Amino acid sequence: MVSYNEVASQHSQLVRPCDYDLEKIIQQEEFHKQELRQNKDVPEHVRLLFKEISKTYEAQWVGQDIVIHNINIVISHPYDQDSCRGDQEKSLERIKKVIY
Repeated sequence: MVSYNEVASQHSQLVRPCDYDLEKIIQQEEFHKQELRQNKDVPEHVRLLFKEISKTYEAQWVGQDIVIHNINIVISHPYDQDSCRGDQEKSLERIKKVIY
């Protein structure tokens, strides 16, 4: 039986330390996700609204609009109940309650 160390010493190019810091890569991806969730072109209260909606729904920024894909709703400026558009009445009412 051949040991791991024998194989590793003969094929050192196959068994070399990883050049990548996995934790750093994960942190960079999380930072990138956070950047995508923030829209610096809108007021802070709108970013907070987006954050609250994102806790429950798949939301993303499209320009300055908040788009909730899984329930087909768009919230536009001025980000109040009247600026919500969607084709599912129950979902639209739920989002309007979040906006109050």
